[in-house]
Parts: sequence; C-alpha cells; structure tokens
Amino acid sequence: MTEPEHQITGHTTGPRAWITLAILISASILSFIDRQVLSFMVAPIKADLGLSDIQISLLQGFAFAAFYAVAAIPIGALMDRTNRVRLLALGITLWSVMTAAGGFAQNFAHLFAARVGVGVGEATLGPAAHSMIADLFPRHRLPFAMSVYALGVAVGVGIGYAAGGALVAHFVAAGPLNLAVLGLIKPWQVVFLLVGLPGLGVALLIRLVAHDPPRRQTSQAHDATDVSGFLRAHWRVLVPLVAAICCFTATSFATLSWAPELLRRQWHLPADRAGLLLGGLMVLGPLPGGLACGAIAARLTRRGDPAGGPLVMALAALAASPFIALACVSHVASTALAAMVVPMLVAQCYVGLAPAAVQGLTPPAMRARIAALYLLITSLFGMSVGPFAVAWITDRVLADESRLGLALGITAAGFNFMGAILMFCARPAYRRAVSRAP
Repeated sequence: MTEPEHQITGHTTGPRAWITLAILISASILSFIDRQVLSFMVAPIKADLGLSDIQISLLQGFAFAAFYAVAAIPIGALMDRTNRVRLLALGITLWSVMTAAGGFAQNFAHLFAARVGVGVGEATLGPAAHSMIADLFPRHRLPFAMSVYALGVAVGVGIGYAAGGALVAHFVAAGPLNLAVLGLIKPWQVVFLLVGLPGLGVALLIRLVAHDPPRRQTSQAHDATDVSGFLRAHWRVLVPLVAAICCFTATSFATLSWAPELLRRQWHLPADRAGLLLGGLMVLGPLPGGLACGAIAARLTRRGDPAGGPLVMALAALAASPFIALACVSHVASTALAAMVVPMLVAQCYVGLAPAAVQGLTPPAMRARIAALYLLITSLFGMSVGPFAVAWITDRVLADESRLGLALGITAAGFNFMGAILMFCARPAYRRAVSRAP
C-alpha cells in the first residue's frame, strides 16, 4: 500500500513555508527591478554612449542571459549539496553591487560587464527558489505555490517600470549631478546607483529569516544523482515542454525590454507616464490572472489531470497571441490598452506554472540542478533571442525605428503562438511521465 504523500516527502505546509515563500518573492521583486530598469533608459544611454538598438538589445538580453544561464549550472549543483539560503544571500549581494556598478559605465564594454555581473548574481535565485518551494509544498499545491511566487515577477516588473520611469524623468529634469567623491554623473547613472543599493538589505533579510527546508527523499534511491539518466528517461516530454517555455520566455522578454521604448516612439509618452502605465498593467493584470490560472491548474491536478498546468499555459498563450499583435501595432492608445487586457491577465501565467511543471517531474535530490538546467535553456534563448529579434527586425528588415511596434508584434505574437502549439504537443507525454513518477 502506497504511503500518503506527506509521509513519503515529509511535506508540512505551515507558517514557515509561507514566510519563506514571502521572502523569496521579495527577492524576485528586487531581481526584476534591477533587471528591467535599463529598459527605461534606452534613449539617454544610446545618446551618451553612442549605441545602436542592437547594442541595447545585447545589454538587455545576451549580456545578462548568457552568463545568468551558464552560471546557473554550477550554482545549481552546489545548491543541491549546500545551504541554499546562504548562497542566495551572496547572489543578491553580487547582483545589487553590479547593478550599482552600471552607474559608473563610460562605454558599451563597461555597461556590458556590469550586466554580466547582474546575471551571475541573479543565477542564484532560480535554482534556490524553485527547489526550495518544491521542498516546502506537496505536489498538488505546487502549481498554486509557484504561481504565488510568480507574483514577484509581476510586482517586480510593475515596480521597476513605475519607479524606473519616475526616477529617469526626475533626474533627467534635474540634469547631471556633481558629487564630491564621484564627480559629474549623468541621470541614468544615478538611477543605476539608487536601484542597486537596496538589495543589500534584502540579502541580509534572506540570510537571517528565510528557512532552507530539508531535501525530501523518495522511495527510489537512484534518484539522488543520476541527472543524465533522468533526462534520457524523460526527453520525450522535456523537449516539447522546454521548447514551449523558451517561446513564452522570448515573448515575455521581447515585450519587457522594448515596451517602454515603444511607448516613447509610438505614443510619445514621457518616461514617468510610460512607467506608471506599464507598471499598473503589470500589477493589475498578472496578479489576479496568475493566481486564477494557478488555482485552476491545481484544481485540475487534484481532480486527476497531472497535465493541468501545461493545458492552462497552452490555452492562455493561444488566447493572448492575437491581442498581443493588435496592442503592438495600434497607434490608438485606447485600442492598444483594451487589447492588452487579455495578455496581461493570462499570458504571464507560465512564469509560475512552467517551473511547477518541471519540478513536478523532478526527483527531490536533483531539484536545484534541474532548475538550473531549465533556466539555462529557457533564459539563454528567451532573454537573448526575444529582445534581439525585435531589434534585428527593426534595424535590418524594416530599417525604420519608428516601426518598432510592428517588429515587437511579429516577435511576441509569433513566439507565443508557437509556444502554445508545442505545449499542446507536450501534454500527453507529460501526463504519462507524471503518472509513473513516485
């Protein structure tokens, strides 16, 4: 007779689990503020450093994503063997210091190096958070718990947009600052300094309060170390599943990277108004939409459909694709805002449901390593290809920066639609794989 899940895994969803989840959400909020603030400073950075849209896309995408993804692999292996809280606190300290270091950049190479440092530091967050949440919550609660964690993404992007836009507008109006120690620094450099420093406080909070749960053990002893064997056994489900998530990530980061600049070029909005608009949309849409999608997926799982999460992601992406395209190409503000309602409600649900789906397949002793590998593939593709595709279509295909909206619409809607099809294809194999898991 099979033991109940809580006896096999030791899961107890008590106050410490929710407190730790809340602290991880605070780290996620911080990470996206630091990551996205660059999007509001495209125009002044281009002007001061003499950069092209393609160089900006490399700073938004490749400089961060390549090293974020590659660093996640050894970090994930280390986290499966050591204290995840201590390692995460070090990562937060690193990415905060490197965000502030962007304020000292004098050319493309300096800013590229700073963004690399941000990526390496943030590479600690995904493996730590995904594996800790999977150890804190039982499988039937995991889609909802991951969706709650994903709120940090929505809130972080929302705050990053609102605060970034307001800070840029304020310091642009104030002009360069002459500081006794640092000399004359420009408005966008001040913003990097101000955004980076609060992370040191969050690192201290993580270190003192967060709970690193014990790794849960299953009845299969060979689960502990054989990552390659796990990948070989599950390649039929992992290939379409991860490919779909790559597409969703490309859509997301193409939009996050270029939406502020689109509002400036297409609607001629100043940074502070664009920030408030995008920040409000990111909080008001994904918060209820992400929670609802997570609750639906959890309900489907409890009722016996282990592929409930992939089904919700596929339907959400399919529904959002045409509205994303309409919002990007419309020159009428009211039409574009109305079109954004559906994508904002459902398109970001993959942020919580995708890692929940991956962790639902993964043996407890290798959760951080699988999370790291998942982040390597999806981040390297999504964060690099998404922003770069928009810039390449704008610069090389359309050859007109005023048509940024069309380039963004082609990229975002196209990747989203492909992701939906791939996710539908992954569902049968996913259902079989989960039904065989211990």
